[in-house]
Amino acid sequence: MRKIVLQLVLLVAVAPALYAQTVKFNGLGRAVVQNDAFSDTTSINEGRRTGGHTLFDMGVTVTRDDILKVSSVLRVRNEFGGFFGEGISFDFRQIKFEGIIGEVVKYEIGDLDVALTPYTIYNNTADWADYESELFGIKRDLVDYENFYTKDNTWRMQGLNLFTTLKFESGIEKIKLRAFGNRIIGTDFVSIPSRFVYGANAKITQGKYGTIGLNSVTTADIAGTIDASSIDYNNNVFTVDYNLKYDVNSDFQLGLEGEFGTSSMDMSRAIDDTSVSFTGKFYDVGLKGTYAPLNLTLGGSFHAVDKNFSSPTAQTRRLTGTETPAVFPTYNGGLDRQSMLWDRLSQDQGMYNRSISTVLMTYNPIYGNVTPYGKATPNRSGISLFAKLDSANFYELAVGVDLLSEISAENDTITEEKRSFTAIKAGGKLYIDKLIGLEKQLSVQVGFRKESTTRDVLAVDLSSTLIDFGIDFEVMRSFHVLAGMKKLTASGVEYFLVRNEFNQVTNETFPTNVEYDQSEDILAFGIKYDFSKYASFSMQAQLVNFRNDKDSLAALTGASEYDLNQIYFNYTVKF
Repeated sequence: MRKIVLQLVLLVAVAPALYAQTVKFNGLGRAVVQNDAFSDTTSINEGRRTGGHTLFDMGVTVTRDDILKVSSVLRVRNEFGGFFGEGISFDFRQIKFEGIIGEVVKYEIGDLDVALTPYTIYNNTADWADYESELFGIKRDLVDYENFYTKDNTWRMQGLNLFTTLKFESGIEKIKLRAFGNRIIGTDFVSIPSRFVYGANAKITQGKYGTIGLNSVTTADIAGTIDASSIDYNNNVFTVDYNLKYDVNSDFQLGLEGEFGTSSMDMSRAIDDTSVSFTGKFYDVGLKGTYAPLNLTLGGSFHAVDKNFSSPTAQTRRLTGTETPAVFPTYNGGLDRQSMLWDRLSQDQGMYNRSISTVLMTYNPIYGNVTPYGKATPNRSGISLFAKLDSANFYELAVGVDLLSEISAENDTITEEKRSFTAIKAGGKLYIDKLIGLEKQLSVQVGFRKESTTRDVLAVDLSSTLIDFGIDFEVMRSFHVLAGMKKLTASGVEYFLVRNEFNQVTNETFPTNVEYDQSEDILAFGIKYDFSKYASFSMQAQLVNFRNDKDSLAALTGASEYDLNQIYFNYTVKF
């Protein structure tokens, strides 16, 4: 059977090349081995485990007559310990067709990476990690690759994209038009409907003054794919985004950017004649200025997002909400271990989400409570300020402040007191080698995030702090010694809201009160050798300490503390 599968794979991969004009190959290979050691305060749950995998993703792109392109990625993966072909798997990671209709319209069919704006379709990053050590970045890159996360904040979907561009001789330079349709849920013909995301975008460009975009996104169930007793869902989002600029002089440029729009949601359940519908709106207005001689940018914005603004493709979180750890999931003799910051960097499957949710997903507020659903987080209003300075690659500095509050009081139906949110993010990177004239690279980077959530009535007072530190020293050509640290502390009180399938809060009168007193420390030391710009090997050791004196399970489990250490090897090659 295995021989037949291999023959079919080779036929699919090679046959098109026999007739094509152009064939290109690309791919990624990876070998990962990790050894983990765990111990908790009871000495009951001590142990070690070794795991890992090897894989190879081979991409083939076939182009015919410059108007037809077919690309696919075949994955071969073998889990650590699978000898002589045991434990090996084959699957296609991506299949996509591209072409041009009448030399005017470009189309894409298959596995697509889709993004529009932060309020329409946008895959928000889960953590503040702009200035973390490269040791953590190596693991984060693996997580992003495995879950199809990109720097353009795209969601991986399956469907159709259509593109065309209208050009003008004067006035407006061009208008880019795009239409798309993607299936995000397949039906089981019983209780799960076929659910699609479809819409259109028009981007108007005037070269001197910037762009204006018109966006329409609909998330809807397809009628007739299931019986009449189930839920029917329809959500529409319409927005206008703008990025306008004005050159005051050769050194200074002003910019006006932002977005505004509305949403409408209708949802019904025939079996009990339940129906819910609501509308929402938002606006986001920002101003920034750039001073070219110093490469300095200053800016600020004001935004307000209604409590009922609904945009699933912009508000869905990367983390699943359950986030069950795969490495040592229990402690203290069998109690479930809650996921921590380290798990987010060390678990590429099961914890991260690839599908769109029509219900606002649960989250742990100590890892981000100010805008847990990105800029489109509902029931938020306030100002955001930022500054960034990049001095000729000698150093870079960035700082941002969010001062937000609720528009409508949540979990306080008596006094209607609103929560206030403050977030301070800052970071920088210093290129010591360039400052003192070293031939080898020597750099230090530091990151900082401080969040606080407060309310006087029905007391809310949650504070969390995350500190990052990293150093990169190239001791010999292409051979780097690396070190890194992450330290997270959180304490205070916050409330959990529970939502039903209609995205309505069901425990607003009696919300769940949670107390926090938690700390997490990660120390990392390692090396990295770059064979070339296409291949590298890294080895690192991470020492993790977790302590939680109070949590939602404190009444049952009491305080928890444990150490988790890991030795991690990663060889990656790209071509």
